[in-house]
Amino acid sequence: MAGVATAPAQAVLGVREQVALIAELRWQLFRNALRAGKNWQDILGYIVLLPTLALMTLGGAVSMGVATYFLLNRNQPEGIGLLLLAIFLAWQLLPILFGAFAVELDFRTLLVFPLRFPTFFWVSLIYGLLDPAAATSLLWLAGLTTGIALARPELLPWAAVVLLVFAAANLFLNRLIHSWLERLLARRRGRELLITVFILSILALQLFGIVGERWGSRAKPYLQKAAGMTVVLPPGLAGRSVAEAARSNLLGAVADAALLAGYGGLFGWLLRRRLIHKYRGEEVSESRRPEAVAAGARVRPGWVLPGFSGSVAAIYEKEVRYFLRNGPMLITLIIPVLIFLPLVFPTGGSRSGSNPFARAPDLVFPAAVAYMVMVLSHLAYNSLAFEGYGVQFLLAAPVRFRDVMLAKNLFYTTLIGLELLIVWLFIGLFLKPPGLLVLATTLAALALAVLVNLTVGNVLSLQFPRRFDFGKFRQRQSGLTVVVLLGVMLVLVVGGGFVFVLAWRWHKLWLAGVIFLALAGAALVLYLIMLDRTSRLAEARRDVLLGELCRP
Repeated sequence: MAGVATAPAQAVLGVREQVALIAELRWQLFRNALRAGKNWQDILGYIVLLPTLALMTLGGAVSMGVATYFLLNRNQPEGIGLLLLAIFLAWQLLPILFGAFAVELDFRTLLVFPLRFPTFFWVSLIYGLLDPAAATSLLWLAGLTTGIALARPELLPWAAVVLLVFAAANLFLNRLIHSWLERLLARRRGRELLITVFILSILALQLFGIVGERWGSRAKPYLQKAAGMTVVLPPGLAGRSVAEAARSNLLGAVADAALLAGYGGLFGWLLRRRLIHKYRGEEVSESRRPEAVAAGARVRPGWVLPGFSGSVAAIYEKEVRYFLRNGPMLITLIIPVLIFLPLVFPTGGSRSGSNPFARAPDLVFPAAVAYMVMVLSHLAYNSLAFEGYGVQFLLAAPVRFRDVMLAKNLFYTTLIGLELLIVWLFIGLFLKPPGLLVLATTLAALALAVLVNLTVGNVLSLQFPRRFDFGKFRQRQSGLTVVVLLGVMLVLVVGGGFVFVLAWRWHKLWLAGVIFLALAGAALVLYLIMLDRTSRLAEARRDVLLGELCRP
């Protein structure tokens, strides 16, 4: 921090100097974070995962350039609008997917410094450019521009101007959406509503495939009309401006570019108004006056779990009540059912052969269970995420931490059992119910997967805890936790699926069940050994748990 305060105390800094100081401050904070020993697992996760994302990004840029080159060579410049639409959607939607890899910054913390509003505005824009989604989209735009330069060099100056305006409009819109989401997510009800709507919107895409297969011919005229309306959006205007310039229609190209610039100006003006409110100290709070407990109020007794201690039953009851109040988590119970909707509504005809389960309906139930485990596995690998400041009471209470983890494991097992029942009823009612041998083998494989997830998840939950941020769309897992989670899922799904399919092909499904049961028995022994060690591990990691989960 000493290197940041280099300006004289009496000097009045301009916008450029203030932005440079903030950038240097962020760099110093990043370097200090890397020196912390607890962050080595995040660095390892980034080393493993970011090259894959970088390869996908570069592949997208090359694809954009190649597609643009062939579109212009074939005299089909109007197709550039579709490419720009893909970039537009990626710029606005990918931040949700890349949320775990982006560095979060609360801009309100900058207001303790004597910042001018222009500095505050430019810092917001520059921070938006450093977002992985923005960097990916800009690289794709560079690839598209390269394709134009190779195919039609004389078109490059005008296309560069249009694409620059298009990028500015995307940046303004992205920061505007981010700012409004930040305001809406400041309240619990807003968070639950937006996250629920987001999840349902993603799952609704599955229904569109069914509609397209069954009623595609009838819906085609309406879809064409809807596609035609996209030309009034920024990607459509940018694509049409480039296309008109390619056809030497200068007047049409300028008109579309002017409308695109109007979009950018509108987004910039709205963003400026939104940031002014934040700059002036806008604070959204969901706290309320505590209500007095009525005299003589009746205290309800806690739950009783036969075979378990009262502390385990109390923590289990807390987990259940928290889950029932969490709308987005309840939505996860129906995700596997919605994913397998196309199997319930077969399209028939020649296309039915594209269904991977058309010739093997007995594999539907195991596949659904495997997907169910992947959807719910993250809950076991960061089981203390929802505790927050409450973890200090768990550490101070006269309760073994073994009981805490056991209660959380019981709750996770309950979720798996409830989801298994939903999947079994869904497949049994609408499709062919699984046979007794398939059901038994699947349950044996499920027992193995659950025990492995709980054993590994208990250790990672204590070694690398991460607090759930209710103001974000998703929780930020430790980098090493993400790598281990993906590795375990890969081994369980690929290895278990290979054994299951091989035994099914050989008509010896019972052999797979025996293998899974034997492995599950070994996993149970290992689970009990590691569960007994969680109390000592929690005591040794006390400072880490308090530091990570009680972080403001």
